[in-house]
Amino acid sequence: MPPIYCAMKKINLLILFLATTTCLNAQSLEFGLKAGMNTGKSQINELSSYSFSNNETTILQAGVYSQFKIWLIGTYIQPELLLTRRTNSMEIKGILNSGSPQASATVKSNDLYLNVPIYIGKQFFKLFRVYAGPNFQILLDPQTSLPENADLLSKTEISKFITGFAVGAGLNILKFRADIRWDYSGNLGSHIQINQNLQPTLSNGMISIQLGYKLFGTL
Repeated sequence: MPPIYCAMKKINLLILFLATTTCLNAQSLEFGLKAGMNTGKSQINELSSYSFSNNETTILQAGVYSQFKIWLIGTYIQPELLLTRRTNSMEIKGILNSGSPQASATVKSNDLYLNVPIYIGKQFFKLFRVYAGPNFQILLDPQTSLPENADLLSKTEISKFITGFAVGAGLNILKFRADIRWDYSGNLGSHIQINQNLQPTLSNGMISIQLGYKLFGTL
């Protein structure tokens, strides 16, 4: 069975477990919409003799969240489903063309992910929140473009499923939710190959600002 289907199966089982627990704690359930923008930088690792520079990554997100309490330990769990568009532009310098000893090339990516973060958090006075947890990321639509003048550059198949980690804090104002979050993914896989033998891996760190709106709930 392909790894992405195994990952989806595990996530579905986890969401089913959380949904079952939520039904047992329906009076403490919250459900709403969320959208935001992330900014950060990707890093190419294992570049060897090549140099690298990167523009900031821009990420747009939109989706839904739910939140419910675990009464026994006084905390809450917050799973989310977010569609995330991640764009990036990276310049690589080195031997990239068989007809030239030195060259530079700009690699652009525009990838669509389904993010399934599952946070454990603590709420204070129904106003402030802090939380942390894993962020499961499923690649739905990879788009990588390479320049025509770099014939030693080629595309590879980037990882379809990765797991990151995030910590954040939030503020509740009536039905509105404001969040700031730091998210790190240590290995996004490799989306390019250089000179047939070098496949540098990507890592990414970002800061996210999100706005949410509670549709219903008593939490």
